[in-house]
Amino acid sequence: MRLIAFFGLFIVAVAAKTQNIPDSISYFETLNGYRFIYLNQPTSTKEISAILENRCELAYDEFESGREACIFGYIFASVGTSLILYPFASVIASHEANWAFIYAGVGFVGLSVPIFNSYHKKTEDAINIYNQSIGSLGIKTPEPTLKLGLSTSGIGLAYNF
Repeated sequence: MRLIAFFGLFIVAVAAKTQNIPDSISYFETLNGYRFIYLNQPTSTKEISAILENRCELAYDEFESGREACIFGYIFASVGTSLILYPFASVIASHEANWAFIYAGVGFVGLSVPIFNSYHKKTEDAINIYNQSIGSLGIKTPEPTLKLGLSTSGIGLAYNF
């Protein structure tokens, strides 16, 4: 009976320990940016920014730099799209197309691509910096150990987690 109780308690303790929620931030790419997961909950970009600001200044600076790059990328893409569509609207209104606007629009859209790539790289770097910093602070749990020992009352088995 004691053996069954011991194994039952052991299984309950291991199950409780495996439900530990990680403090790290995970992310995955969507069509219009990133989706963040923190403490097994979907988290907004503003909440991630606040978490990084409070816990890791280097990651916060990188993340905000990426957000600024995203804003500039959207501005360049929007201006470029407008400049491309303007001549088409004038052609529909039976005027001649102004190719200079189209070339300028293509240039703006072309400039937005590396800016968006910079946003993606900086965001991923910021999350990786944060995840590495929480690992170096010792927040992660230590590995479980199994020890077999002798004492005056007999042999003992200890499982530390």
